[in-house]
Amino acid sequence: MLNRLENLPTHKRGRIVKVDGGNGALSNFESLGLEIGDEVEVTGKFPHNGAIPLRKENEDLSIGKGLASKIIIDTDEEIIISLDKAKVGDQLKVVKVKSDGEIRRRLLDMGLVKDAELEIVRSAPLGDPIEVMLNGFNLSLRLKEAEGIFVKFVDLNQEANRNGWYK
Repeated sequence: MLNRLENLPTHKRGRIVKVDGGNGALSNFESLGLEIGDEVEVTGKFPHNGAIPLRKENEDLSIGKGLASKIIIDTDEEIIISLDKAKVGDQLKVVKVKSDGEIRRRLLDMGLVKDAELEIVRSAPLGDPIEVMLNGFNLSLRLKEAEGIFVKFVDLNQEANRNGWYK
């Protein structure tokens, strides 16, 4: 299953298949001694946008969150993430809605139920809110609401617009 390195859980392994970035990202990737086809394991996570510690064979290294979001990996198992972590253009399937009370009821009423497919259409310039296409209509969600919606990837948009506002 293809995913982004930033989404790989701690102590899970994945094989690098692509760097989805420009020359700068590729240069940073190579300067860390990484190559396409390398198998890496995430050894820990730092909160927010901190570095992600990795292990490649017997070598420990640390990679920034921005570069990790551009490295596409292949894993044996499905990775479930919260909706707020998805990128523009990603096609996803809802696994679980873990909100409470009135918010949960409204999300379920709008069609955010298990196995519903959706696509991230765009995000506001500062990232909040995000817009998703669901059952033929566009739905805007605050990041706080999106944190409680857990999804798995149906199709990973490897050409995602990093700014997110326009496709």
